Amino acid sequence: MFPAALARGSAPLSRRLFPLWTQPARGRKSRDVPPAKSKAGRVKMPPPVDPAELLVVTERYRQYRLVVSAVRAEFKEEQMRQVYSERVGELAQRREKELADEHARLMAFNNAENERLHELRLERLRKEEAEEQHRKAQGALEQASLMEEFLKEKEREVLQLQVRQAPCRGEGRSPTSHCPICYAAVVRPFRRQSAAPCGSEFCIQG
Repeated sequence: MFPAALARGSAPLSRRLFPLWTQPARGRKSRDVPPAKSKAGRVKMPPPVDPAELLVVTERYRQYRLVVSAVRAEFKEEQMRQVYSERVGELAQRREKELADEHARLMAFNNAENERLHELRLERLRKEEAEEQHRKAQGALEQASLMEEFLKEKEREVLQLQVRQAPCRGEGRSPTSHCPICYAAVVRPFRRQSAAPCGSEFCIQG
């Protein structure tokens, strides 16, 4: 590849390969490219300067710098005055007053909200207490009903045992019937202290 490239032209290899690496700045030559033969002995001379024009330009630049520095100083002073006013001046006092008013307003709102939530909490506690009492009353009623059913069941069991063990054989009664007075004495022993025979003419225990 390189021999063919060298055969096509007499330009240096680095010059031909330079676009492959990077683009030169403002179309200038690279460091390894020598100057043209027509400019080998040329000496660069600065352009001529008019002394009167140089004085005018220098004075105008001085005035320009003076005006710009004055404007910058004025802007800086205004900014510093604003910063001072915001920190310790009238604006600072006004801002502190606004902050104090806002704090007082927020505290009042907070107290009112706390009072409202406290009332809601008391109302909720009262409702919970009423529901708890109602629940306890319902539980007591259910317990009493269960106890009553239990006592009735026990009465029936005692009655059946009593009928099997000591049936009444009174006149005019079937063998499976019993004396009503004995029933009261045997089935309900917690209401009568003694289970002695009742003394009825129908009772076999008399």
